[in-house]
Amino acid sequence: MVVVEKFAPAAQKGIVILVELAVIFFVIAAYIVGGLAVAQGSANQNISSLPLTVGQIYS
Repeated sequence: MVVVEKFAPAAQKGIVILVELAVIFFVIAAYIVGGLAVAQGSANQNISSLPLTVGQIYS
């Protein structure tokens, strides 16, 4: 935060908000992309006790 301390207090608050929004955006994007990858990877897995796949159960 050394660079942020060189700005005016109002600008510091704006920068902090901008950084927090960027972090939130990337976390949400990672959850969505990662969740889709896991769902696609497990959709064709067979369930050993049933003649079905995981994708058929959840759809």
